[in-house]
Amino acid sequence: MKKLLALTAIALLAFSVSASAQVDPDPDGMGIYFDLGATQFNVAYTGTFTPLNVYLMITRPSGSQVLAWECTIVEENTFTVPGTWTLNGGLDVDNDPMDFVVGNGADPHPAAPAVMLASKTMFGTPVSTATFRVKGVAGSVSFPGGTPGYVHTLGFNTPCQVLTGDMNAPQACVNSNCMIVANEDMSWSSVKALY
Repeated sequence: MKKLLALTAIALLAFSVSASAQVDPDPDGMGIYFDLGATQFNVAYTGTFTPLNVYLMITRPSGSQVLAWECTIVEENTFTVPGTWTLNGGLDVDNDPMDFVVGNGADPHPAAPAVMLASKTMFGTPVSTATFRVKGVAGSVSFPGGTPGYVHTLGFNTPCQVLTGDMNAPQACVNSNCMIVANEDMSWSSVKALY
């Protein structure tokens, strides 16, 4: 009985450690998460008018700091109070509330496994749903390829990838299921052709 209890405790500990790892293993990711550790991108909202915190984050930045960043957030949201994005420092020089072209000035964000750029709090009911996509700012001169990105050293713009690998697919979801597909260059047809 003691062996079974010990093995169960070890298994639970191993599961809890692996479950708390960041979802996106690639460097220079930008995405929406429901926790500050960037581990939750799919959540079930079962409360009634209880707060749900939402975070825009850079994960695993390759640079030593975040001097500036930009992205567009596309959101489909049926929450009663959908919330408003609030910057975690810096100044947004774009007039569109869902486009962010932000400079942090003399107070850059230091690099960390997950860097919070902005946040908001939503309130709803158990039937509320929301999906989020992060993509590049249309017409950007800093990131003309249509990707979101950040600057860690003046003159060095770092494009970011998104969790799903597809900026047009939902990347974070509430009360629906976001399908995360590996961000790979090879299609399934290409893999089958190898055999």
